[in-house]
Amino acid sequence: MWSGIPYHISVMLENLYSKDNISCIKAPQIRRDFISYLSGLYFNRIRKKKYLTWCDKRLLEKYKSQFSKLIEEEFDLIITFQFFLVPLLKNKHNKIIWWSDATFQNLLDNYSYVTNICSYCIKGGHDFQKQALNNSIVTILSSDWAIDTATGYYNTGRSKISKIPLASNLSIFPTIKEIETILRNKVKNCIKLLFIGLDWERKGGDDAVKVFNNLNQLGFKTQLLVVGSNIPKRHVNNPDLIPIGLIDKSTKNGESYLTSLIKESTFLILPSRAECFGVVFCEANSFALPVITTDVGGISSAVQNGKNGGSFPVDQFVEKATSFIINNLPSTDKYLKLCNDSFTHYNDNMSWKQVEQGFINAVENI
Repeated sequence: MWSGIPYHISVMLENLYSKDNISCIKAPQIRRDFISYLSGLYFNRIRKKKYLTWCDKRLLEKYKSQFSKLIEEEFDLIITFQFFLVPLLKNKHNKIIWWSDATFQNLLDNYSYVTNICSYCIKGGHDFQKQALNNSIVTILSSDWAIDTATGYYNTGRSKISKIPLASNLSIFPTIKEIETILRNKVKNCIKLLFIGLDWERKGGDDAVKVFNNLNQLGFKTQLLVVGSNIPKRHVNNPDLIPIGLIDKSTKNGESYLTSLIKESTFLILPSRAECFGVVFCEANSFALPVITTDVGGISSAVQNGKNGGSFPVDQFVEKATSFIINNLPSTDKYLKLCNDSFTHYNDNMSWKQVEQGFINAVENI
C-alpha cells in the first residue's frame, strides 16, 4: 500500500518514540473458507459481480480470533492502514488510529479492484468503514476529498479527523544547493515530460501522449519518458516517446535511476482518472520538478495551480496542459520560479517533517 509509505511511517515513529517502543506486526492473512468460496463463485460467475473477502462480514468475524493475541496485548496505541482491520483490533482498552488516503466510498467505482462489486460486499465495506471511523480515537486522512466523504457520507465528527499529507517514498532528499545544481543542469531546448504509473488507462497515458504530440506539432521539441507502464502499440512508432519500463525504486540502483530521470525532466505529467493523493507528486516536488495533472480525487490537496504545477479538469486537460507548458517553457525565468516554488511547496507541505509534526499534533491529546 502507498508504495512503501507505511515503512517510512514506522521509521518516523521509531525516531519519535525509540525503536524499543514500536512493534511492526503483519496482520494475519484472511483466507477464504468453504462458504466464502461458494459466495465468490455465486457472485463472480452467476451475478457477474466482484466478491471481496475483506468486505465479507461473516468471514472477518470468523477471523477475529486470530487477532486475539494483538487485542490482549496492551499497546498504548495501534495504528492500522486498513479500515476493515479496526473492528478486529478494537477492544475496550486499546486506542486505535486509522491512517489512510481514502474511505471505502472514495474508492468505490473509482479503482478497478472496487468496481462492479456485489451489493453484499458494498454493504459490508460501508459497515466496516463506519466502524473504523467510530472506533478510531483519531482518523488521519491525507486530503480534503477524503475528509469531506468521512464527515458527509459517514457522518463522522470533524474533530476526530486530522489532515496529514503523504510524503516522498524516496530515501534521497536533496538540499537547496543540490536543487540549484539540478536546475542549472536542466536542458533548456527540449521539453522532457515524465510519465510514471503502472496503470496506463487510470493514469491517463493517452492524454499525456496527446499533450506530447500537441507540443511537437506546435514546433516545441518534446520528449515523453514513460516509466512503469507498457506503451500501447498505437503509440510505439514515435522515437521521442521513450519507454523506460518498470523501475524498482526499493533498490539503490533503481532509486538512483528514477531520481536521475526526475532531475533531467521538465514536468511530471500524470492525467489521472482516479487518484487518492499521489505520492509521486511529493517525490517530483522534492526535486523541484513541477507537476501537471488532473483535478480528481485528492489531488487538489497535493497540487495547487501555479504553485507546484497545474491541475485541470479531465475533459479540458489536453488543451490546458499544453497551454500551461507553453507558458512555462524551460528556458524562461517563469519556469525557474515554478521549479523553486515546487521545492518550497514540498518542504512546507509534503515533507516528512510536516508529516511528523502533523502526527504529533494529532496524538498530543490522546
